[in-house]
Amino acid sequence: MDKKYLVIEQHKFSTFNDSWTIKFADVDEDTAFKKLVALRTLNESTDKIYYIVNMEYLWSRVVLIFRTRWG
Repeated sequence: MDKKYLVIEQHKFSTFNDSWTIKFADVDEDTAFKKLVALRTLNESTDKIYYIVNMEYLWSRVVLIFRTRWG
């Protein structure tokens, strides 16, 4: 299975908490890097920062199955 990535934008504010936005999700490494380069190239604001995050390191839903023996 290929690794999937997120491209995330952080918008920094001086008066209140930062804003985080997922720009692209579930993309392969090459696509994520291309998107990151394009966003950084077009970015004119020093308050916007872009990141690539491997989705493998994010939370996941774990299903627990309990078996009970009666008798």
